[in-house]
Amino acid sequence: HGGTLDAAATGLFVLLLGDATHFSNDLMGSDRVYEVKGILGRETDTGDRAGNVLAERPAESLARESFDAALKEWRGDIYQAPPEFSAVKIPGKSGYEVVRTAEGEALREKLVHVYRYSNVEFAPPAFSFSASVTKNVSMRALVRDIGRHLGCGAVIEDCRRLKCANFRIEDALPFMKLMEMHPADLAARVMPVRAGL
Repeated sequence: HGGTLDAAATGLFVLLLGDATHFSNDLMGSDRVYEVKGILGRETDTGDRAGNVLAERPAESLARESFDAALKEWRGDIYQAPPEFSAVKIPGKSGYEVVRTAEGEALREKLVHVYRYSNVEFAPPAFSFSASVTKNVSMRALVRDIGRHLGCGAVIEDCRRLKCANFRIEDALPFMKLMEMHPADLAARVMPVRAGL
């Protein structure tokens, strides 16, 4: 595959078949576009609504100018530490559990890049935006850091991957439809290797 998604995230998941698997490293290193919906005024250990609440602060009076300034601060080259906890599927159990997924060296900050924000909506405490980013950008960590910059905290309510390299969600098949397709129909939807180059 061409890059995993957070347990609670949805959107584009690229599957590689046959000779296309030779390009998995290229795809894993490619740029992505995410659509994010978040809530200001709360911080959790996972950076999303599934985690344990660490702090809550009022954010309804936050000005749009302050929010836009925070987005500018967290654009371009930034150093980002991954979330310490993630909601992951535990084999043999229903649903997801919040567990420690990074500690020690794994929590070291990495240099990543945020190209741009678009479709920014702001109605405190709610907000949303699309972000074009490089690989290794954690959207949960990005929202966490924006919230900390604003002094009120923030968590992701919903995250959806819209694009990865040349692949777009508009060209994808919903997973359940994929599972129900006749093999001949499925073969007709497989894209050639050159589509990813």
